[in-house]
Amino acid sequence: QGVIVAGGEEYLIEPLVSAKNFTNEDGREGRPHVVYKRSSLRYQNMDQSCGVI
Repeated sequence: QGVIVAGGEEYLIEPLVSAKNFTNEDGREGRPHVVYKRSSLRYQNMDQSCGVI
């Protein structure tokens, strides 16, 4: 999981849970990931505190 910042926008990246590792033509292993634009997520304030102590 991680965050990419480009052009003033934040994008969240995470590996696909159901995907298996694969080997590409160059012999390198990898795993498919999905990228979400933070501003398009329904719950944009999930990383903020709810104010309950």
